[in-house]
Amino acid sequence: MKLLKKKIDKILKQIDEDGIAEIVNFLDQDKLYEIQDYIYSEINNHPKGYAGCVGKEAFKATPLEKIDNLFGINEILKSLYLKRFSNQESNENSLQVLKVQSGGEINIKHANMFHYDAYLLTALLPIIIPNRDDGLNGDFMYLKQRRNHHQNLVRNIIEKFIIQNPFTRYLLSRKYIQNFLNLKICKLKPGNLYVFYGFQTIHGNAVCNTVTPRATMLFHFSDPMNGHFIVSRNEKTNRTKINKLNSEIKNNN
Repeated sequence: MKLLKKKIDKILKQIDEDGIAEIVNFLDQDKLYEIQDYIYSEINNHPKGYAGCVGKEAFKATPLEKIDNLFGINEILKSLYLKRFSNQESNENSLQVLKVQSGGEINIKHANMFHYDAYLLTALLPIIIPNRDDGLNGDFMYLKQRRNHHQNLVRNIIEKFIIQNPFTRYLLSRKYIQNFLNLKICKLKPGNLYVFYGFQTIHGNAVCNTVTPRATMLFHFSDPMNGHFIVSRNEKTNRTKINKLNSEIKNNN
């Protein structure tokens, strides 16, 4: 318990200072290789492109099943939540998403899609990350916390609209805007775990090349808008996006 408390305190401090906390060598190499092999097999089984899947039920009978509990991701997120947000009315809802980029030009089309997450906490587990000299590796980009935690649905919709529209996303993709806003770039390393306040943090990915696959697992925790019918559709919306992306990949090949 003391060890976990020290780890949580360290993660919170790093998030406060850098906007994101990195836990090095979170996965052991054997487990990482097992998951990578699974992703590559899924890519090979979908020759026209594969974008991943959403929801715990999608990971049954795969190396990703129960990974959140086996490696303590849920425990970390819950401990962070209790330490930082325990005085807020919220919940322990969670959502898991596997995102895979292996569909050629689709990788470029879906770069710079800056957004706020619907959940307070996000843990990002890179599985396959390109390491190219041209820099087209889909680096994680973010701005340190840009809004406070709240449970105002109307405010949430307005904030998301301001950031998640094509014009704002275009501006945020420009280097001079990124420099002006002091946008941070995090070069993801497979097997490390990255934790940040997804609800409060504007984030997205840089351009990824059209050849080398990129795969990440996202663990979302605690939805501040719990109970509202719009937010209760979040998992369905994420699943629709993944299915749409898979369809776009298929149609573009």
